[in-house]
Amino acid sequence: MKCRALVSIFFCLPFLSHAYNGMVESFVNSVPLEGSVAGVAVIDIDAGEVVASHNFSLPLVPASLQKLVVTSSVLKCYPPEKRFVTGIEYTGTVSGGVLNGDLIVRGCGDPSLGSAYGSRKTDAVMTEILAALRTKAVVRINGDIIADDSHFSFQGVQPSWLMEDIGNYFAAGCYGINFSDNLYRLYVKSGETGSEAEITDCRPYIPGLKLNGHFTAQGNGKDSAYITGLPFVNERFLSGRVPVNRSKYIVKGDIPDPPLFFAYTLKEFLSSNGIGCNGNITTARIIKAGGGKLPEAEKTTLLCNHYSDRLADMVRVTNFRSNNLYAEALMRWVGEAMDMTRSVEGGANAVVEIWGKEGVRMDGMKAYDGCGLSLRNRISAGTLASILAAAGRDGKLFDTFISTLPEAGREGTVKMLLAGTPLAGKVWAKSGSMNGVQCYAGYCCTDRRLAFAVIVNGFSSKRWEVQREIGRFLYSVFTDGSDIKTAGL
Repeated sequence: MKCRALVSIFFCLPFLSHAYNGMVESFVNSVPLEGSVAGVAVIDIDAGEVVASHNFSLPLVPASLQKLVVTSSVLKCYPPEKRFVTGIEYTGTVSGGVLNGDLIVRGCGDPSLGSAYGSRKTDAVMTEILAALRTKAVVRINGDIIADDSHFSFQGVQPSWLMEDIGNYFAAGCYGINFSDNLYRLYVKSGETGSEAEITDCRPYIPGLKLNGHFTAQGNGKDSAYITGLPFVNERFLSGRVPVNRSKYIVKGDIPDPPLFFAYTLKEFLSSNGIGCNGNITTARIIKAGGGKLPEAEKTTLLCNHYSDRLADMVRVTNFRSNNLYAEALMRWVGEAMDMTRSVEGGANAVVEIWGKEGVRMDGMKAYDGCGLSLRNRISAGTLASILAAAGRDGKLFDTFISTLPEAGREGTVKMLLAGTPLAGKVWAKSGSMNGVQCYAGYCCTDRRLAFAVIVNGFSSKRWEVQREIGRFLYSVFTDGSDIKTAGL
């Protein structure tokens, strides 16, 4: 019955009160939204009724709200306590303290591996491998260290991402082995306006990394520095500006080949702890490109397993910190759970199947990544709010899911939304923003439970003006038209 009620939302919207119609009309015709296109959907979760709407079924660019689709879907597929396994195996035999064979790390795409946002120290997997080798009294490896990155597609960076983003840390590729958030930091020393900034350090060290171009010192505000480069290519081009007269300023970039970097780091770590390796470092991608084959799991010996953080914790990092790499990994795991390809395409198809079964009409949704960087992503406010409403009716999912969202007015990127109002701490939401895009979606839980999505595309006003207008609108709807002036909005 609940599914049928939700489906009916798309075909015949229930009558909205004059008060709510007035709120919507005032919002979409406000000065900050002039020239823009807005989509609005507020749904009473338990009644299955639309409270407020505008352009309910119009597909729009969701920016980081894309992550809500992915995170709700992955929690639909796996229990929140789920941990994913990175297996460490070896070929050959151990004799006299020597491993006569290769050491193989079978990746699962775990984004928490060595992550600064993880629950363990960043070198946890390294110390686990070291301990396992020591239990076998290994002091030397007569073979290669192979990072098996074949669990996900080798296409870690999505083709629809902007070229100016690729190479920067927030557009890091997602691979079968992700490590240390797939990012490095350039330490920059800048001088007077117009001067060329100096690169003083790169951490961690990326073997063979070549830096062309330069950053220019200009202004005292935020940087507009770009690191541009393609996956698997150890050459990066620097451009843009950094603030003047800084003795240490950090610009982040994405590691060109995270699986190979992992193999390099593992070899260096083992060597520094008394276990030498006489072979090379390589990856499944490199082996297959050369026409070779990976050792089959049936012909290897398991050394140890490394377990990811809990799925619930990884979802929280994704939603609370709006972490793009985590979102991309979760998208691929959704595809895997539904027996589709472990890729963005597989994940997108799985999302449609998952929520279609819950009565959500998914036509019009286009997913070109899991994180929202692609300008080709499309979803309507109605579809997104309906997904959130369906998740809200799933008792096993909802408590975990809502706990991964920051509280509006208090935390994260929604710290200023509804701040200082009686609704602060009663709304859990995620924001999404990019050039000309501002949106919010989540839940309001007062005397009734509401799922909402507000997506604004193509605005030319100042972003804070649009954000304020969205906050005023949401407050009006959530308080049934209470005077927003008393709330300081």
